[in-house]
Formats: sequence, C-alpha cells, structure tokens
Amino acid sequence: MVLVAGIGIGLFVLIIIWTLTIVAVFVLAAVPKMRYGIPVVVAVTVLISLLLILYPRDSSSVTTAVQGVDEIFFGRLTLLIKPSLRNVIIKKKKKRGNPVMDVPY
Repeated sequence: MVLVAGIGIGLFVLIIIWTLTIVAVFVLAAVPKMRYGIPVVVAVTVLISLLLILYPRDSSSVTTAVQGVDEIFFGRLTLLIKPSLRNVIIKKKKKRGNPVMDVPY
C-alpha cells in the first residue's frame, strides 16, 4: 500500500481536490460576476469525490480486516463544509469607520 505522509493515496487525492475547490470558491467569490460558478464548482467536486469513494479499488490492494470505522465522518464533514461555504457566499455588510475603534470594551 502506498502512503503519502502517513495516509493512503486515495485520501491524499481527496484532500488535494477539496483544497483546490476551496481555493476556487474564494477566487470565484472575489469576482462579483463569477459567484454563480461557485455551486457548479462544488457540485463537480462532490461528484468527483463520490466517484472516487464509490469506485471499486484494485482487488489486489483490498484488505479483509477493517479496524475502526468512523461512522459519522460524512456528518462531521457536512458540519465543517456548510458553515464555511455559507461564510464565503453570503455578503457581509460593510462597516463604516475604523473597525478597531468600533469594538466595545
């Protein structure tokens, strides 16, 4: 089994794909006319991720013993992704004046 920094190559590929997606979302959010592309980028990434997760691996690398399955992985991942995307997509109201001086003590 090939390991990259202690993790399998499949998980490493998923991390790279989602990192590139987050970068693309930030770039698209910065350009006002390109904000409609954000859902497309996220949808394509979700489809690619599902394809990589559900596509059967080579039979020679499949092990029969499974140790410790994280049963709420997708739930925790959703709880991480949804607020992050919400903060990127929703326009925040701009404050006027100096933001450092507006902090109540």
